[in-house]
Amino acid sequence: MPVTTGYDRLNYSYDSGIAPGIVEYHERRLLKNYFPRATWARDVQLRPLPKGNGKRAQFRKMVPFQPSTRPLEEGVTKKGQKISQTSMYVTLKPYGEHVEFTDEFDLYHLDDLHREINSLLGEQARESLDILARDAKCAGTNVIYAGGRTSRAALTANDVLTYDIVRRAVRTLENNRCPKFSDGYYHANIDPDTKYDLMKDPMWIDTAKYQDKSQIEKNEIGIIAGVKFFETTVSKDYQADEYIAYADSQTTTGIQSLTVASWDADTLTITVSDTLTEYAARCLDMKLVEVDGQRIFIEYADAKTKKLKLRYAPATAPAAGDSITPESAGPSNVSIRATVIYGVDFCGGISLDGSGHNVRIIIKPVGSSGSDDPYEQRGTIAYKIRGVGYHILQDAFGVRVEHAVSA
Repeated sequence: MPVTTGYDRLNYSYDSGIAPGIVEYHERRLLKNYFPRATWARDVQLRPLPKGNGKRAQFRKMVPFQPSTRPLEEGVTKKGQKISQTSMYVTLKPYGEHVEFTDEFDLYHLDDLHREINSLLGEQARESLDILARDAKCAGTNVIYAGGRTSRAALTANDVLTYDIVRRAVRTLENNRCPKFSDGYYHANIDPDTKYDLMKDPMWIDTAKYQDKSQIEKNEIGIIAGVKFFETTVSKDYQADEYIAYADSQTTTGIQSLTVASWDADTLTITVSDTLTEYAARCLDMKLVEVDGQRIFIEYADAKTKKLKLRYAPATAPAAGDSITPESAGPSNVSIRATVIYGVDFCGGISLDGSGHNVRIIIKPVGSSGSDDPYEQRGTIAYKIRGVGYHILQDAFGVRVEHAVSA
C-alpha cells in the first residue's frame, strides 16, 4: 500500500464504503444551498489559482495616465510616459467544519438525518463565504457617515440611511469615474433593518414599479438614487471584538493587541515586537485593525519576520510603542451597520484550482478511522473550502456608508 501524507489525505472526497455518486449528490446539494443566497459574494470577480502556485496571489493595477492637453512641438519628440502600477496581494485560506456521528446513529435512528446534516453544513458554508466577501467589501478607505457625522463613534441612533446619503455615495463613485453595471445601476447589499428604514423614504422604488417580473434578480428588492439594492441577512454590524487573532483553531482565546516596533513607509510595513505564531499570522492576513484608533488594513502577515504588510498608507505614520487592536465598535446602545455601494470591478478574489470542487463535502463512514476507532463507532460529514480569498481591486469604485438602524 502506498504511503500517504497529511496533504494527500486533505484531498480525499470519499473513503471506501461511500459510493462516489452519494458524495456528488451531497456536493451538489451544498452548492445549490450556497450559490443562490450568497448576496455579498455577488459581483465579485473570483479567479481560479492553479494548484502548486503558492498560497498568495499578486494582482497588479495599472495607474491611469493623466489627460494630455499640451500640443506637440514642431520637430521635437516628447519624453515617453512612464508606466506605473501598484501591486496588491490576496492570501488563500482554507476553511471547514464537520459533524461526527456514531454507528448507533445509523442503526437506530428512524429518520435519515444525513441529508439534514448536509443541509446545515451547506448553510454554514454559504454564510461563512458570504461573511468573508462582506468583510472584504467593507475594508475600503472611502467611507461616509450618516447624519453628517465625521466618525463611527459620533453616530447616533437617528443617523439612519436615507436618499440623500445614497446620493452622496453615488456622486463619489461618479466623480471617480466608476462604471455602472450592465443594468445601468450601481449595486449595494442591504440587511432587513436597513431596508426597513430606507423603504420608508418617499424616493424608494420597489421592483414591481421598474422591473418586469421575469427580469427581477435573486434578492433584488428595489432602487433609490441610481442604486439597485439586494437583500442579505448577513449584515455588517460593528460590535466590539476582544481579539485580533486567535491562538489556534480549537480555542476561543487569542491575541488582544500587538505593539509596533518600527514602521517602514517605503514598503508600508509594520514590524511588531510580539511573537507571532503561524496561525496568528494567518488570522491577520487581510484583516482590518486599528493602530491607536486609526484603521489600517493588513494585506498579509509574516510570522518569522514579525512584519505586517499594509494595503494602504495610513494617514499618520505608526510609531514605536503604538498598540494594534481590533477594529472599534460603534457607540454604546447604537447598532451601527455598513452598506457598501459599488460599481464594476470593485471587488475580486481567488479560489484554489478551477476544477469546480473548491467547496466539497467529505464523508468518512463509520469504521474508516483504523486504529483510532477500534470499535468502528464513529464517522464524520464535513465541508471544506480548499482555499479562497476576497479583496478590493479598485478602492475608488466602492463607498462604505456607516449608519444606525431604527429599533
